[in-house]
Amino acid sequence: MAAISALTEELESVTNELHAVDIQIQELLEKQQELIQKKNILTNQIKQHFEDSDAGESSEWDSSPATWKKEDFPWSGKVKEVLQNVFKLQRFRLLQLETINVTMSGKDVFLVMPTGGGKSLCYQLPALCSDDYKALGILKRQFPNTALMGLTATATSHVLKDAQKILCVEKCFTFTASFNRPNLYYEIRQKPSNTEDFIEDIVKLINGRYKGQSGIIYCFSQKDSEQVTVSLQKLGIQAGAYHANMEPEDKTKVHRRWSANEIQVVVATVAFGMGIDKPDVRFVIHHSMSKSIENYYQESGRAGRDDMRADCILYYGFGDIFRISSMVVMENVGQQKLYEMVSYCQNISKCRRVLIAQHFDEVWNSEACNRMCDNCCKDISCERKNVTAYCRDLIKILKQAEDLNEKLTPLKLIDSWMGKGAAKLRVAGVAPPKLPREDLEKIIAHFLLQQYLKEDYSFTAYATISYLKIGPKANLLNNEAHVITMQVVKPTQSCFKIESSETCHSEGADKRREEKNSGNFQKSANTLQRSKNTGTKKRKIDDAGDESL
Repeated sequence: MAAISALTEELESVTNELHAVDIQIQELLEKQQELIQKKNILTNQIKQHFEDSDAGESSEWDSSPATWKKEDFPWSGKVKEVLQNVFKLQRFRLLQLETINVTMSGKDVFLVMPTGGGKSLCYQLPALCSDDYKALGILKRQFPNTALMGLTATATSHVLKDAQKILCVEKCFTFTASFNRPNLYYEIRQKPSNTEDFIEDIVKLINGRYKGQSGIIYCFSQKDSEQVTVSLQKLGIQAGAYHANMEPEDKTKVHRRWSANEIQVVVATVAFGMGIDKPDVRFVIHHSMSKSIENYYQESGRAGRDDMRADCILYYGFGDIFRISSMVVMENVGQQKLYEMVSYCQNISKCRRVLIAQHFDEVWNSEACNRMCDNCCKDISCERKNVTAYCRDLIKILKQAEDLNEKLTPLKLIDSWMGKGAAKLRVAGVAPPKLPREDLEKIIAHFLLQQYLKEDYSFTAYATISYLKIGPKANLLNNEAHVITMQVVKPTQSCFKIESSETCHSEGADKRREEKNSGNFQKSANTLQRSKNTGTKKRKIDDAGDESL
């Protein structure tokens, strides 16, 4: 017996060591993917520089910003005069002078600059100096000698090339500023399922951290914006609704009162966008997530245009995935963009700035975040957990529903998984997981992003309904060695403990309350570990990406 005990102990030691090696391999693979991505981006940038160089050999086609950051052009005196006397400014911001000089020289230019970076001045000022520039709205083919300027905050390199082709300005200068807004703090919060709790959470923020300060709350729909406005007003918040269905004079009134600080908060849909340039917006709260990272970047970027600290808080809720998905299903890449947004929200470890920069093909170092996002502020450690058993159970539930010719909405799928709802939708042998519903929602969202599940839609005269079905990668589970992992907070720590932005950057302010999101993976992790076949060396396939509980 002693010999068997010794062998068992040694087997357990070897098994644990193998598990540790698996984790190290996965970490190296992740690092490899990051480096490959950076390499591709840098290679494309170098290639672009060579293409720009080949496009014109003379010095007049030098596309480096430094060449155009001069004040000795024939029009420089007039430009400075208009800047100071008309716009009442003493100096230009990053890349403004370069862009204006290129335009004044009669050449085409694309400027990629963050929301709030100062794009408006780049076309307004030349319009006051050059008669030809006033015709910028005319197509390039009709007025080939008129300089054209394209300005955007959210163009990837692919979109930029498409725009150049469409506008017939493929031989043009391109200036790109960093997408980073160092004064903005990015934070994701779990959306409370109870409406009253949700409003109470927002009111506490407005009356506490943002007392007397100006802000915007973005909502998914016109109905949401009106309901949230009424709820805030009942609790003493000076708020006004703004959406596309309002009369023009009502929208103008809300905008003017907000600009004059007569109301503190505008509760708006995405209709509240272009031309909104209030510099002292201290917070932008998303009542629901945006339909894409581009949209979120634009909307959150309306905060802190005075370069002072401002907060961008997004409330992420499982149900919003399917509300938005039903809306964008007919768009060409609508679902893909939405899932990128969901992945951003589910991430608990990577710097928010790195995630945004990667989306826009920018190489960015998380160390420069300066703890200005929730993930960089968290005093927690993360690890990967085996969630394969959960996926197998969900596939069993969906397979049985398919055999019964039943369609399962996300709500019905969770109910069945938890042993609730219609008895016929439950599967014998599928034990309800001992996790909070909030964690189960994150697990399902993870499987959806990884394509083990997929959405299907039913179209009626009144609505588009989203259902969940077995996804294209589910067949990988036919291989018993296939393992799905998901990043979670280490169970030895206070689960989901998140420091607030004021805790990270209090600057003398009182420390605000710490928040805890429910969820503990420890029990389920132990169950999964016991279910592993220790006698078989399994091939570990990491489908986790960086999404996590």
